[in-house]
Amino acid sequence: MKRYIVFLSIFILYSISFNLLFAQNFGEKDRSKYYDFGKKFYLEEYSIPIQHDSIRTFILFRIAYDQFVFKKNESLISTKGSFFTEVYLEFEFKNSDGIIKQRKIWKDTIYVDKYDEIKSQDAFLKGVFYVELDNHEYDMIFRMQGSNIQSVVKKNFPKIEPYNSQKPFISKPMFVNYFDYDKTKEFVPFLLSGNIPFRSNGASILQLVSLKSDFDKFDYSIKLSKQKKNDYYWNSQINLSGKLAPFTNSSFNLLYSNQNENSNVDVFKIIPFIYKIDSIKNVRLGILKIDISPNLTAPGNYELIISSDGSKDTVKQQFEVVWQDMPLSLYNPDYSAELMYYILNDDEYDKITSGNSQEKFKNVLSYWQQHDPTPNTPYNEAMAEYFKRCDYAFFNFQTVSQKDGAKTDRGKIYILFGAPDSKESSLGTDKTIETWIYKKNKKSYIFESTSTGVMTLTKVNNQ
Repeated sequence: MKRYIVFLSIFILYSISFNLLFAQNFGEKDRSKYYDFGKKFYLEEYSIPIQHDSIRTFILFRIAYDQFVFKKNESLISTKGSFFTEVYLEFEFKNSDGIIKQRKIWKDTIYVDKYDEIKSQDAFLKGVFYVELDNHEYDMIFRMQGSNIQSVVKKNFPKIEPYNSQKPFISKPMFVNYFDYDKTKEFVPFLLSGNIPFRSNGASILQLVSLKSDFDKFDYSIKLSKQKKNDYYWNSQINLSGKLAPFTNSSFNLLYSNQNENSNVDVFKIIPFIYKIDSIKNVRLGILKIDISPNLTAPGNYELIISSDGSKDTVKQQFEVVWQDMPLSLYNPDYSAELMYYILNDDEYDKITSGNSQEKFKNVLSYWQQHDPTPNTPYNEAMAEYFKRCDYAFFNFQTVSQKDGAKTDRGKIYILFGAPDSKESSLGTDKTIETWIYKKNKKSYIFESTSTGVMTLTKVNNQ
């Protein structure tokens, strides 16, 4: 029963921003932020025919700041930032004979005010450009100077089927932030290697298609595909399907965001994606737009199927809904189930920790679904907050003899109640005393260090 009361406290506190609590009240550096989350380098390619024998290839990239080598800004003139790095990216396009047909150089300078900004999980260099090539198979060679990324990245681009009046053309899908076609002709790609981020405000899928007439329609369906080995995601039952008519005789601009050189506010640059969609050799073109509600896509692997109405020609595309900043403790089902001990009674704990890893993950999800403050959405705020606290405790309360900070006394209190409103520290002759003060539950927790450096909870005072 006591553990249920504790859970109610968590439920009340979950909505308080984890980062805000830490930054304003806890007053120390969060070591968990220095752990690498997710990928550091994303590269996407979209090729579309622009004439019978030519293509336009769009390259979209996103590179984490911490992949660059930053230097201290010693300039007395420049006030753009305390640290900077000069970016030099090189893209080469070689045909099957090894002949370089195009080369693109991307130069930029990134400034940051504080060195910690380089480790931010949201700090990326983003860019979009396009090249026009003969319609052949190509290898793109990517090089980046002064970075931690592998010096050379090679990507193969296959030949694109040209437009013709017999066989419908359906391009590779582009996943973008939801946009309203009636209000704007501009869209922003997710830049997530052809995937959709979990917790997006909504997504649209864009595909260039060829038409025989203005009355052509296309069938589409999106369903959960087979999960990869060791993927422990929601058992989403999404199965969208329908029939759509493309937009024709239109122009679209592709936007990409980059960091303003003087601040962290995103600014947008525009590049034409489809301009004046028109007929080429008696083939009309259009844009197919599929909108996906954020409430329909939980993390997992999905399959998109597009076919021309009444045609056997079908295009299939695998994609993933990615929870980029998913708490690290959720990646290991055995560990996440074990960390539920603080809020369960013994029988519940035995039930959740029984079975194999997949079953444990389902048990954890099932428990938190019963306590989801927003049950109509796939994102569970209470669960995310709990395991974010577990991550914080793991990294920040480690000691020489206690490698897992989440299993320490301080870790337990932090996981249950979050960061204290204030903290007091004092040094004795042979020990350190820490007092954590919580105004909401009107309690203070006193920790004292042992001879081995372990901080032990020694007293709980009512205020």
